[in-house]
Parts: sequence; C-alpha cells; structure tokens
Amino acid sequence: MKQPTQERPLGEMLTNREAAEICKLSIGTLNNYRTSKRFKDECLLENIHWFKFGTRSIRWHRDVLEHWVLHRANLGEHRKWITERARSRQ
Repeated sequence: MKQPTQERPLGEMLTNREAAEICKLSIGTLNNYRTSKRFKDECLLENIHWFKFGTRSIRWHRDVLEHWVLHRANLGEHRKWITERARSRQ
C-alpha cells in the first residue's frame, strides 16, 4: 500500500543557507556534497535535489532534500522514491 505523502508545491525552493540548516551541515559541506566526485554516492543530483538559478545561485527542492536527510542511511530507498516521484509527475 502506498503511503500518503505531504509533498510541497514544486515552487518551494531553498537557498544554500536554508538547505544547509535543514541538513544540519555547513554551507561549504553541502556544496562539497553537491560538487565533489568524492561524495557522488550521496546522490545530490542537479535538477533533482538542486538547480542553477541564474549564473551564480543554487536553489534546492525542499521536499526532495528533506527526504534525502531522512534516508541518508538508506540511499537506495531515496533513489527509489525519486524514481516513483518522477513517474507520478509524468
């Protein structure tokens, strides 16, 4: 049985500072998770978790980031959720 979700509108985006607060990480560490190949398995993917907003800004999808925080110990579950979410939005 599929659990009900409390998805927020796609328009709810976060700044780097807000995203770092949700993740309980510094902005620099969050940036490392986003850009470093060392953390590629943490699966912070462009256009899924974050996107470029102009030439110098990044915005984060709040609901996807919160799900990532809750499921970091089981990233397979998070990847599955992303796949199911993408299918449901088609």
